[in-house]
Amino acid sequence: MTSPVLEARLRPPLCHGGFTLLELMLSLAMLGLLLSLATPSWSHWIQRQKLEMASRELQSVLAQWRRMSLDTQQPVRLSLYPAPSPDGTPPHQCVLIHTGSPTDCRCSPEVQDLPATSCRSPAQRLQDWVVRHADGLTLAGNVGSLRMDPRLGTVTPTGTLSLKGTGDLEVKHIVNVLGRVRVCSDARIGGWPAC
Repeated sequence: MTSPVLEARLRPPLCHGGFTLLELMLSLAMLGLLLSLATPSWSHWIQRQKLEMASRELQSVLAQWRRMSLDTQQPVRLSLYPAPSPDGTPPHQCVLIHTGSPTDCRCSPEVQDLPATSCRSPAQRLQDWVVRHADGLTLAGNVGSLRMDPRLGTVTPTGTLSLKGTGDLEVKHIVNVLGRVRVCSDARIGGWPAC
């Protein structure tokens, strides 16, 4: 028979699985620190993606505007209208492709979270596109309306449409006299050159 002291020394030590409370707390603290560092860059990346997607959509709308004028052989306008919001939040921006004068069309307050566009006769609404302020985007132009004349193939007046996100994020769509669009961005969004 062996003594209890000798028996305790000969027995293999017990292996405890898992983590100690201290190890768990340190791991959670490091995870929290990493998440707090990653969150701003993640939200900035998301905003850049929204701005790039909206810029590509605006490029498409501008190309359709030019094509509609040439296909129908009638002057077609591209106009910007703010959409008043009933609750006082910043308005959405409506981009409307239409015939007639800029005063013939308008963007009405929101209906089911999107503004409604309309034109009175003889003007015709051909297409619309809405920039939602809720997405953190705003659209501004140095002119309110551009007119494409298919007979001459020219745009009057020429203009710049600036699509802005949060901070210094901005993409400019510059429409020249022939209706061609040059896109640039100082923030290097979408691979476009600097303005």
